[in-house]
Amino acid sequence: MEDGQNFKLIYKKRKSDVISEIDKGRKIQQLENRHKLIPIVRAVLLCGRQGLALRGHRDQCSLSLKMPIENDGNFRALLRYAQDNGDKALANHLNTAGANSTYLSYRIQNEIIDAAGKQITTNIVQRVNKSRYFSVIADESTDVSGIEQFSICARFVDKMDVYKIREDFLCFIPVEDVTGKGLANTFLTMMEKIGINLANMRGQAEFDGCAAKVRKLYPEAIYVYCANHNLNLAITHACKISSIRNCIGTIKEVVNFFRLSNKAGLVLKDKIQVSCPSSKQTRLLKFSETRWVEHLDSLSLFNDVYEHICLSLEYLDENNLKTIGVKLHALLASIKTLQFIMALTVVKPIFIIMENLSVFLQKKDCDLSLCIDYANHVYDEINAL
Repeated sequence: MEDGQNFKLIYKKRKSDVISEIDKGRKIQQLENRHKLIPIVRAVLLCGRQGLALRGHRDQCSLSLKMPIENDGNFRALLRYAQDNGDKALANHLNTAGANSTYLSYRIQNEIIDAAGKQITTNIVQRVNKSRYFSVIADESTDVSGIEQFSICARFVDKMDVYKIREDFLCFIPVEDVTGKGLANTFLTMMEKIGINLANMRGQAEFDGCAAKVRKLYPEAIYVYCANHNLNLAITHACKISSIRNCIGTIKEVVNFFRLSNKAGLVLKDKIQVSCPSSKQTRLLKFSETRWVEHLDSLSLFNDVYEHICLSLEYLDENNLKTIGVKLHALLASIKTLQFIMALTVVKPIFIIMENLSVFLQKKDCDLSLCIDYANHVYDEINAL
């Protein structure tokens, strides 16, 4: 009798059937699970936005309000802070969830990071395609683990942001074939995968071999040399002048000596602090191995503490302090020559001018005409020295 009554109610749609009830329960469970994930997702996103590492030394056990003896990472610290400050939903979830359903494992963290990354990339791709015309900036380098990575960025005028010029990172791609053909195939495959419309590509700044392969398929994608890279090559060529080359080489040798020798570094630090007690920079800066424009900071500091460097070398030489493979007297004599001092005097103002040009050439809103005008201005300024 009761079954018949239920049948009538279901037939008249005054009561849900079994499948609908199951679906309803499933939807309620999904909403509850999503609600539990909100503080966890927020913690992951906050770490990502602030550039913080998520995991610590011990992050596999259950989350406790008590401060752990060993650091368990920023992710768990943020959740602990939220729970401690009254997030009842999070506290209830962590207290009632099973050991395999806390959503705190590194796998869940990685899934959230991947989902956020895909969402960001999708948003950028939509902006790029809506702007219609765009350029691509790509480069290949080796990361700290020795893996070859191909990085790709897009430069476009964002119609969704008051026609603002943007340069947005799209992706990293691990590559094995670093030939022009291999990089071109990798690039084209990835652009198609993320949904970029390459028919609207109008410029590319990539490896010459890679760009040539891409342009065969998309002839309107003009290859443009990196202006700042060309500036770096020009400075490198200028530094082949014997007096300048010898000056830079001697400075590198002195810098390496004081950085690698603890005794020498302490002597220089004492000399600087005696003369300038408020000085915060008491250690010589290492020279950039690839970017000559970045030498300015090292050169400026060397020039500023030149007298203290000489005094330190004299002190080390007079007190016969042992130094492996370095002849202190010869090093001191080389930085006291008239040729070295004149070269140092010339190099510093030139690098100051070049650094300003380098910064300008890397601006997002810089175009070809502005580059030429600024370069001509720098040329005139150098001639006026």
